[in-house]
Amino acid sequence: MDGLSTQEVQQRINDGQVNHHQTSGEKSFRQIVHDNVMTYFNLIFLIVTVLILIGHHYTISDFLYLPVVIANAVIGIFQEWRSQKTLRKLTIVNVLQVTVRRDGQDHHIKVDQLVRDDLLYLHAGDQISVDGQLVDGHLTTDESILTGEADEISKGQGDTLYSGSYVIAGDGMLRVTKVGDETYAAQLIAKAKQTDRNDQGEMVRAIDRIVNWIGILIIPLGMAMVYQSMVTNHHSFSVAISEMVAAVIGMIPEGLYLLVTVALATSAVRLAHHRVMIHDMHSIEQLSRVDTLCIDKTGTITEPDMQVTQVLPMHAIQETALKELIGQQVHQLAADNATMAALQKYFPQPSTIQPAARIIPFESANKYSALVYDHAVYAIGAPENLLKDSFDRYAKQIQQIAAGGQRVLAFGKTDQAIGSKLPKPIELLALIILQNPVRANAPATFDYFAHQDVAIKVISGDNPVTVSAVAKQADIQGAADYVDARQLKTDRQIQDAAQKYTIFGRVTPAKKQQLVQALQAQQHTVAMTGDGVNDILALKTADCSIAMATGASAAMNAASIVLLDSDFSMMPRIVDEGRQTVNNIQRSASLFLIKNIFSFLMALITIFTAMSYPLKSAQISLISAFMIGIPGYLLTFEPDHTRIHDHFTRTVMLNALPAALVDVFAIGLLMTVGQVFDIGDSDISTVSALIMAFVGIAMLIYLSQPLTWLRGIIIAVSAVGFIVAVTMMGDLFRFARPSLLVLALGIVFLLAAEAVLINFRWLFNWFNGLFSRGHARYQAGKHARHR
Repeated sequence: MDGLSTQEVQQRINDGQVNHHQTSGEKSFRQIVHDNVMTYFNLIFLIVTVLILIGHHYTISDFLYLPVVIANAVIGIFQEWRSQKTLRKLTIVNVLQVTVRRDGQDHHIKVDQLVRDDLLYLHAGDQISVDGQLVDGHLTTDESILTGEADEISKGQGDTLYSGSYVIAGDGMLRVTKVGDETYAAQLIAKAKQTDRNDQGEMVRAIDRIVNWIGILIIPLGMAMVYQSMVTNHHSFSVAISEMVAAVIGMIPEGLYLLVTVALATSAVRLAHHRVMIHDMHSIEQLSRVDTLCIDKTGTITEPDMQVTQVLPMHAIQETALKELIGQQVHQLAADNATMAALQKYFPQPSTIQPAARIIPFESANKYSALVYDHAVYAIGAPENLLKDSFDRYAKQIQQIAAGGQRVLAFGKTDQAIGSKLPKPIELLALIILQNPVRANAPATFDYFAHQDVAIKVISGDNPVTVSAVAKQADIQGAADYVDARQLKTDRQIQDAAQKYTIFGRVTPAKKQQLVQALQAQQHTVAMTGDGVNDILALKTADCSIAMATGASAAMNAASIVLLDSDFSMMPRIVDEGRQTVNNIQRSASLFLIKNIFSFLMALITIFTAMSYPLKSAQISLISAFMIGIPGYLLTFEPDHTRIHDHFTRTVMLNALPAALVDVFAIGLLMTVGQVFDIGDSDISTVSALIMAFVGIAMLIYLSQPLTWLRGIIIAVSAVGFIVAVTMMGDLFRFARPSLLVLALGIVFLLAAEAVLINFRWLFNWFNGLFSRGHARYQAGKHARHR
């Protein structure tokens, strides 16, 4: 076979039949910047800034919101750019150069220069870079990276070879049939890139909903406030804009997104110290809410490397002599697979090796290797192939070992000449038992998840009986409930199996994805672990995905979280980290919403009562910093591994509403009294800001229960910082020096605010408890009906 001619190669290149991969659908950096800068709320802030400049009555304190706006945009750009960069790394084939036959000669070319119908040489240890048909030779391939099945597959002339798989043994020549985006590996990656997964957790989606509602209301409210101020109150344009800006800035939770991003980034840094890499920071929240964890067997439950666990002599032969005899054989064979590597590691290499006259390498068709000497032939491999008719004598013992999740090899000898097949059974000298040992910390890890009511689903490409046995060793609940996924033909069968079984064997990449989707359709939050290319579709579909660093690079780049030490026992630490972050953000979000709800309600009051908005934008910014932003961020360092039960929106709203209503009540009453006693606007705004600060500190104390020394320090820092800022930079933040009468009124309203807050909190806590109990009864009834 001479291969393609130079003219034929050029013609295929002209026809586009060359091994190039497209990168369509990717955003340019310019598009990423545009999408993060040209947002609705950035437009609102731009309009506000322009209006302030037009009003000609402004100071630097009127623009204190801008640093937060800029930080939000910069962080958003960085996150999306990094996410796209990670997605671009998704690859299965890592071959750089190949050897092809063209014009009757061998050429070394880059893999992206291959064309259809090229003749490609393959040898043991090579990764197959394109799809094709074996036209010469015989190969044993490992397709586990694509299918998840650990079985080695024999390939003869005419058989199809898939890109991404590996040649374990043999030599051959491949005729290229598919190149570029048509190959199996490329299509798998394309599906992974197109998989629609909502990376945002319930917390961020809830914040988005709140912000979207604010976005709808903010423009008509702002316009109404300007109209009321200029037409009804006859204020100047500058004053009207100043009042409107204060209300708008109070309504926009401009620091909430920044707090969430910074808190998640801080959490990612803490996890990095534990050798956990986070690709997608939102996955930290997702994992904290997971109720179903889908895992693979190898590398997750078990160690990635296979080990010899026992040698069972079948004759009266000393163990030392037996090990030396086996070592003599295995160290002459190529360690090109996990089994042989384990054998060479366990059996010591003799100081002197007697070389065999002929070595018969392992082939899947025979499932053994053999070494031929002048006096005898030694063979090692599958018992049923080597023992032949005498296998029945050992079948029960071998099956019992295999049922325990272990693999059995036979080692023996024969004095018969050996060709491509054994003429008769070997004389069995020993049974060698191997396994991927269960990780020592696996039972404790799965016990943790059992106590957290997180269901475990083991989804593997291996034999379900073997997977079940391994799962039992790891103390996984329901390990005896297994099914061969090849029996699951319809969507309904997959749905039922996802609910019924714990162990799934012989699962294809597409069916792994279908199982994850079935679990999600049953309202489960699903996490998926994996280390092979066969896991990519499921990893991209799951709510949260975890990859092992010892796995395929494509799986690592597809996952949200990568365990750099490939240690599954880190999972509880990640879950606890997620809970700490979500619980603390939930507490901080309540502080933000106090300001937002108050500003919204106060804007309505000023519109319908024709009173001036009581606060200045600089005062809002100062309160946001010391009563919300700074304590909110510092609280993210506080350990809080409480299980997340409550709905995020309901929780933060019920926490924020009492304080917001108290602020409205106290400040609204102050404004009314101010009109009666003709108190100046500057005095009203100063006392109003002090009332908001006081209520903010009271809510900080309430939300920090039980009070720890760290929480106490955070509250003290917030209070002292606010007082120092007012005292030292009062003019910057538009604080006036109120009269004694105004101060006395302020103290009265502060005391009234505290009393009302206590009663409002009790009322809302009672309502929340009533709702939670009703919801729990509803869910219990729903599950009972489902069963």
